[in-house]
Amino acid sequence: MRTLVFTIFIIISTLCLTYSCGSDADVLPNQISSIVKYLDNKGVEYVNVEGVYKSIINGDRYGRDELVDSKSGDSISFNFEAYTFGSSPSSQWFYTNKKSLVDAVDGINTQYWDLTPRRVKVGSGGLIKGIEYGLPNCRVGDSIHLYITSDLAYGDHSAQGVGGNSAILYILNIIDLK
Repeated sequence: MRTLVFTIFIIISTLCLTYSCGSDADVLPNQISSIVKYLDNKGVEYVNVEGVYKSIINGDRYGRDELVDSKSGDSISFNFEAYTFGSSPSSQWFYTNKKSLVDAVDGINTQYWDLTPRRVKVGSGGLIKGIEYGLPNCRVGDSIHLYITSDLAYGDHSAQGVGGNSAILYILNIIDLK
């Protein structure tokens, strides 16, 4: 019996070392480094908002200065697409409410997909922390890129087809603010 327990222990330890089960301390710094390196290499302007790397892609558009920033308690509506992020964004989204993206992929059963704009109250919870932190100070018409480390996304759990400890990129297109 001892030999069996010892053998199982050795197998599990080997698997953990091989697949980084024991290196959670390295996950977050590596994700941060990859995100910052990617953004800096692309010349993207961004701000760090509570650990979320936020970029307003069209922040210099005409008339944006006259629009109101979203704040806690506001109702905000947006379309989104989400990608896993390694050293750069994946080329295939894993989650979206954009019908045009879904229609472009063969074999997806959209019967249970909500392809309408998402409406949420800023700061109310119910979203992953990375999106919650990225929603304040958005304006109607903004295209927001949120680079989110795993601790502010799905953590070490798999969700929505994304493996545990995965950094992600959410692209939000702000439609309405009330």
